[in-house]
Amino acid sequence: MAKGKRAREAVSAEKKREPQAREVFLLDELGRFVAGSTAQGIPVMEGMLNKAALALARAVLDGREVPPGTFVSKAEGDAHVAVYGGREFFGCAGEDALTRREVPHELAAVVEAFEKASAHDIAAGGLRRETLESFPKVVVAALQAPARYAAAPVGPLAFARAQFRPSGARLALDIEVVNATPWEASRVELRLVHDERALALVSVKAKSGGYARGVLTLPPVSARARDRAVLLFEPRQAGLHVVEGELTLGLDGGGERRALMRRARTAIGASRVVPTVPKTLKDFSGLIGGRLAYTAPVDFADALGGMATAAGLSTEIEKDRLAKVLDWHGRGGEREVWYLGVGGAQRPLLVQVTERAGAPAEVVVAAAARGDLLSYAAHLRARLDVGLGAHPRRPLRIEADQAPEGKDVVLRAAIVAQQISADLETGEFESLLGRPPRATARVSAPVLTAGEGRSAGEEMVPGLIEAFERTLRTSGRRRGGA
Repeated sequence: MAKGKRAREAVSAEKKREPQAREVFLLDELGRFVAGSTAQGIPVMEGMLNKAALALARAVLDGREVPPGTFVSKAEGDAHVAVYGGREFFGCAGEDALTRREVPHELAAVVEAFEKASAHDIAAGGLRRETLESFPKVVVAALQAPARYAAAPVGPLAFARAQFRPSGARLALDIEVVNATPWEASRVELRLVHDERALALVSVKAKSGGYARGVLTLPPVSARARDRAVLLFEPRQAGLHVVEGELTLGLDGGGERRALMRRARTAIGASRVVPTVPKTLKDFSGLIGGRLAYTAPVDFADALGGMATAAGLSTEIEKDRLAKVLDWHGRGGEREVWYLGVGGAQRPLLVQVTERAGAPAEVVVAAAARGDLLSYAAHLRARLDVGLGAHPRRPLRIEADQAPEGKDVVLRAAIVAQQISADLETGEFESLLGRPPRATARVSAPVLTAGEGRSAGEEMVPGLIEAFERTLRTSGRRRGGA
């Protein structure tokens, strides 16, 4: 009997609760208005909001300093605003929000309740009209009993924010780690979640640390300070790419702080990842066979063993500023990667990495001059022996470095493309395209025939394929006429 009475009293107390927020509005991560309502459930349009409070809320979002589950209060002149960060939306309240302590909790309740109610729409990629029209009802229910929908949020004492930008033919993700605590963070780890098949991490630019098994390790961050790092990704599939993360700071004062990193999104078109190649890979090998007369495999140290993978070898080769012109994936896990660059006296140089299912990857170097081949093969062998052979049983790891991002790699490849295209225009290769040297054709041929997998990588170097196809058509007409 007493238990039932206490329950009725609790319900009565909830009904008597007066909301502190006068009105609540939602913004998406780009600062666009989503929905708004007064505490009494009256819909509010964007034009009805306090302009100064709306501008201040958008400025907070631009700073990307509100990770999921936290809030920020800010005042500027006569404008006051409180912003709570959800996973998809930001809840905002203006006017005298700074003087009311429970407003952040109310905002958290509204955002969490709305995201739960609209989960199906979010998964489908857009909010329906009826979902938006239900927002006032969500606001009324959440403001009456915030504790039912969310825990009281805290300010962001530790968080990471990230944003994509182009970097040559790659994608750079600028990451900033913030430690607002009074202790130094000697352990800084960011667990990343992304589709590695579509967006491969190939380099970490930081003072120390590296990336292995999904965990990015970064240098220590002093108390009340922040540090930056750059991750270089290689887009291998077109579409919308998303990178999420969870930051962990191990504090010298004891304990640790955890915070979710807000999603970083970027859209990649097909032209960035799918090269324009001839109809078959065999056709392209004819060009390589005709131009690069000298080929040789690169021998690895025995200690490499099964650690020789296409992904690991490509990471080492890319340090030499070669342009990736082909990245082919077979259905059974096979892979073939080609890099094009220049050797001595601006002569073309090709590096081919192949990997069959269940076998170590192999590297073949092809060059127009024997000296270029021997020089680069020796250089690459020495790097692989030192870089990979010392730890044969450890998983492949990307070590952090502070080398330049290499934005001029495409320009170097363009020089080679112009040379080969010019040679094709003069008809120099017409007799070689159909009959490549036997030794060269053997080592330069793809692992599998075309049509059994997919090809993804950077766009083929300018002019090369167009000239090659013209030569094929010319030689075809001549054979037909004969």
